[in-house]
Amino acid sequence: MDEDAARDELDTRALEVEACELDRAITSLLQTHDSKANDWINGFVVLPRAWTVSLYLAFPPPGSAAGGSEDVRFFALNLLLSKIRGDRSQVPADEAYEIYEALMRQLPLNLGNRTVGARLCLVVSGAAALAGADTCYELVEYIVGGSVDGPLAVELLISLAEETLHRTTALPWQVGECMQYCSPQVISYLQALVEAPGIHQDFVARVIVCFERWIRAGVVLSEFYLNNASLLKVVLEALGSSDDACFEGAVGSLSELISAVDPLPGREDAVRAVISAVLAQKGQFVAAISSPSDSTIKRAQALLSLVSVICCSEPYLLAKGGQDASDIFEWLILGLGNLGLDGSSIAAEPWPRIIGVPKSKRSDLLQSPLFAACAQAILQSTTYPSEFSTWEESEVEEDEFYRFREGLAKDTLVACFNELGSALLVYIIDRFRGANRWQDAEVCLYAAISLSNEILNPVADNHLGCDAGKSFFLTIITSLPGSSAVIQLDSASLPHPKLVETTATFLESYADWAALDPNALQTSLSYSVGALYIPDARSKAASALRELCRAAAPSIAATGMLPALMDACEKAVKTSFRRVSESSDRLALIKGLAQVAVALPLEEAKSALISLTTSAVCAIKALAGARDVLDENGPRLAEALRVLVVAIDCGDASVYNHSSTAHPGVVIIEEVWPAINVISTVWVEDGDVSSAVCELWSISARKVGGVLSGVIVEVIIAATTLFKRHYAPACVDCLVDILALASQDAGIFEQVREYAGYIILELSDVGVHLAQISAELSVGSKSTSCLVIFAERNGHDQVNLHRKQQSVAAGLQALCRLGRAFLRHHRYTLTHVTAFSNLVSCGIECLRRRYMGPSLSAVKFLAEIAMGFGYSDEDNIDRIEWRIQADLSACWDEILGPHLNPIVEIALKTAAGSDIVPSTRDALSDIFYGLCLRHARYCEAALKAAVNSPNFPFKTGTLTESVKSTFVAAAVRQPVHHRRMFRELVGDFARVCQGQMPADVLQRYNPTN
Repeated sequence: MDEDAARDELDTRALEVEACELDRAITSLLQTHDSKANDWINGFVVLPRAWTVSLYLAFPPPGSAAGGSEDVRFFALNLLLSKIRGDRSQVPADEAYEIYEALMRQLPLNLGNRTVGARLCLVVSGAAALAGADTCYELVEYIVGGSVDGPLAVELLISLAEETLHRTTALPWQVGECMQYCSPQVISYLQALVEAPGIHQDFVARVIVCFERWIRAGVVLSEFYLNNASLLKVVLEALGSSDDACFEGAVGSLSELISAVDPLPGREDAVRAVISAVLAQKGQFVAAISSPSDSTIKRAQALLSLVSVICCSEPYLLAKGGQDASDIFEWLILGLGNLGLDGSSIAAEPWPRIIGVPKSKRSDLLQSPLFAACAQAILQSTTYPSEFSTWEESEVEEDEFYRFREGLAKDTLVACFNELGSALLVYIIDRFRGANRWQDAEVCLYAAISLSNEILNPVADNHLGCDAGKSFFLTIITSLPGSSAVIQLDSASLPHPKLVETTATFLESYADWAALDPNALQTSLSYSVGALYIPDARSKAASALRELCRAAAPSIAATGMLPALMDACEKAVKTSFRRVSESSDRLALIKGLAQVAVALPLEEAKSALISLTTSAVCAIKALAGARDVLDENGPRLAEALRVLVVAIDCGDASVYNHSSTAHPGVVIIEEVWPAINVISTVWVEDGDVSSAVCELWSISARKVGGVLSGVIVEVIIAATTLFKRHYAPACVDCLVDILALASQDAGIFEQVREYAGYIILELSDVGVHLAQISAELSVGSKSTSCLVIFAERNGHDQVNLHRKQQSVAAGLQALCRLGRAFLRHHRYTLTHVTAFSNLVSCGIECLRRRYMGPSLSAVKFLAEIAMGFGYSDEDNIDRIEWRIQADLSACWDEILGPHLNPIVEIALKTAAGSDIVPSTRDALSDIFYGLCLRHARYCEAALKAAVNSPNFPFKTGTLTESVKSTFVAAAVRQPVHHRRMFRELVGDFARVCQGQMPADVLQRYNPTN
């Protein structure tokens, strides 16, 4: 016993020493922002003993020298919380329960300190979630059973919800089921609290916040309305409370309830009760508009957001009509343009849903006059401010303005147009003709641009004939404000640059129709050339000219306008294009003019392309061997190379590759080829120049492939070397185009076949390196040797994490495109099992890292490898032809085998996510489909492991054992579902996981049905 006591005393002393050391590090960090202290703490917190030391420091025993500062104790609690949230998969449940018990013992001892007590509630709740469902049950019983008083009980319930319901991805599903099971008991407890006499307003606010946090446990409005009338009454009345916390909690709670899936029959009555309560607060909204202040505007926007949620969730109910519906729609329109861009964004969101209600389901309220009022309000809210001069002087944020215009406002205008058809165009024209300010004319052009797809491609829904659309276009083109000043370069009379910029965008959008009318084409070209001289409009003007030339290339070529147009553009470039940063605008002009050039007879086309590229060719020759220490010539050389790329890119490749007619740009390539060979060696250290060289090789392979026949090997070696040096995607894309070219040319095929192994062996090693860098970036590493080398080769700052992530993603995605090219054209490379396996790893890495997003090139590569390159087009979706030759099947199995589990796990997690577009989810589904065709047994085990992984994405209560087993059984059934149905299965499973569909929808895929 004495020995045990002595040992305990030694342990306590050691704990005291470490706690004091941690105390000093925290104090130094808090007081002086000491980076060494920060590094020490970060290293310490990952150690197993950090649990005990942090707990000791947060609650030091009497007489301890540690934990004297409240800030230090609070910091120690945060360390515990970070470990709880970060170490969930490493801590056994019994150890987590010991931590929970230790924290619970401290709970009643620290209630006097509000700051520490509030944080302790979070840590206790996190520990309960870490310990598992039984501990969560225990904590709920402890709270609602009366062991603690009301305020502490509510704080614990809030914390428990936040650490479970709002952090579902890292918790076992049993914890979610526990919260669902306990939610009726908790809601009843909260109702009893608000029914007690003399309850303080501050406490009411916390009860409402607690209720809002628990809604995700499966609370639905219909049941809440029927079973908890007292609590609902308190929440509805809180909409009119002067207490901000009460008000905000009520808005949040009601928004959550309204937007949740709720198929029960009491839903309509409950929603109508909410609508009535919301409308009772309309006075607050109107008052905020008439007498705006920061606080009133914030409240008005919150109420408007609740109105928006009601409209988004209940368009069919509101479509039935009635005074309440009328008042709600009036409120929504009032919100457009009266509460700034934030308010307009909130008010615009529901309109596409409202207009989506079928006409047969609408009352007289939901008809054209309402949509006309909406469209008018949208135009008002997207008009530049009356005092606008520049963004620097404006109170409106540029990014917010354009985001609203190009997003919600555009979607709403399109929805209104599909209802109103030509009536909306008439309104826009009338407004355009009556414009007295440049802002009023500009917003009409913006509207025309937003509707261009619908006007140019009329469908039955918008009741617009082609003639009405063309009349609309011609009316505008003949009435462009300030057009004579722009065309004649009359600087004294030029309209506002923003009006010129939007006009150029309008001309770009309607280029196909301008090409059909000689007068409209002449006006459009002349205006666009004039706009090149206006700096703020230059980029849009260059894009407009490119599109006009594309659409009208035969007309411009036939009428002999090209020389004059080239001269006018060259003059504008020499006069107003002064910076390398304007390179993209120059390239847009070259591309447009080149499209006209290739429409000329062959000899004239050659002459025109030579004229277009003369200065670029001269620059390439002059700079080829002139690399200086400061690389000042690099940007000029890269731009000159890209001029050739866009010039050669014009014309139909099939015409030149499969006939005796040579591309008119061949003569240019032949002239610069010696210089290109020099550049690929001398400028090898310059990543931008190297990329441009590869782009030129790439376009040569696609458009003038024969030119490469004698130099294909040196191009392959150079492009491979450049990618290893710079990780530039253009280098790989060049190789992809060469692989495709080889499949069409027997002579080139033999050369490529000889070096295909070299390509895949060299670049798969680069893929391994990029995957390693990606893994380091994902954990925030900044200075490992791999990252330093990578940053140096790409010209990145050591601290520029985002740029490094983008470059790594682009490199890995390029390697996926290379893998697809090998599968499509050169499947014999499957014999390089290890190298091809490394390319598959690149595809997996692309899906694993969230900063990359679900790259379609990676997804399709994995799908094609899974289906043995049996990828069919969408028109023949269920026709899968196995294309891996029999002698390569063993190689395919060897490549796929080690990757099967990680492919299935990461692909299913990605497919089940809420932010995946349908086309990407379909491609992800094809991965499982292909695997289940040939490896159903292994795929079954992988799918089971995936759905049971701790961080699988699902909403609490959705991913039950029944759902898991039903999905897996349906996926691996034999014979496998047709591919289209398989896609539907994965899509429905994802919607079940996100709580958007009931679980029984999966029963239709069950093999027993």
